[in-house]
Amino acid sequence: MELQQVEDKSEPLVWLLVDDRPGNTTQSVGLAQALGWPYETKQLHFTALAKLRNHWLRTYGANLLGLDRARSAVLSPPWPNLVITAGLRTAPIARWIKKQNNKTLVIQIGRKGGHIADHFDAVITCGYAQFPPHPQRIETSIPITRVTPQSLIEANHEWEELFQDSPHPRIALLVGGSTTRHQFDASAAGQLGIELAALCEEAEGSIFAIT
Repeated sequence: MELQQVEDKSEPLVWLLVDDRPGNTTQSVGLAQALGWPYETKQLHFTALAKLRNHWLRTYGANLLGLDRARSAVLSPPWPNLVITAGLRTAPIARWIKKQNNKTLVIQIGRKGGHIADHFDAVITCGYAQFPPHPQRIETSIPITRVTPQSLIEANHEWEELFQDSPHPRIALLVGGSTTRHQFDASAAGQLGIELAALCEEAEGSIFAIT
């Protein structure tokens, strides 16, 4: 996959299509930072139409259906050399951009948006998704993150007194958010807190929560 340079620029023009899902965004940003090129973030918002999960939209859609254009970043020329995106809702938008300029390369990240590798120039999915091998598919052991050796060193200096003399076992709680099938509301959070407090008391340890 080769990138052509933009006229009068020494580096490719890169767009990140991001939605309201932090898990999607962090993967796109992590890849862009690893590539080392400057990038422009295109924040997208969607209407209720984007919730449709019918076969046609997922399989054949290279369109802006479901995009809330009034609230979203402008998508217009000059078209980028590279689009990086993650998730199901942004996939048709990335394909629409390529439809406007077939020289644009698209990297789709994730199981939901990248289930059909033929639709993109490269697809990055985790091996546990168990997709069939494909020349355009790159498999990783875990999702892409923004964590680097340098960021770990910096975090160690910033939070070196975080644990101090906290008793063992030290329990890490990684809290996500609501999904289509599961809601994480105040009631669920309260119940989680009750169960964790009981676990911590029984284990005589410490809990560190990250949202």
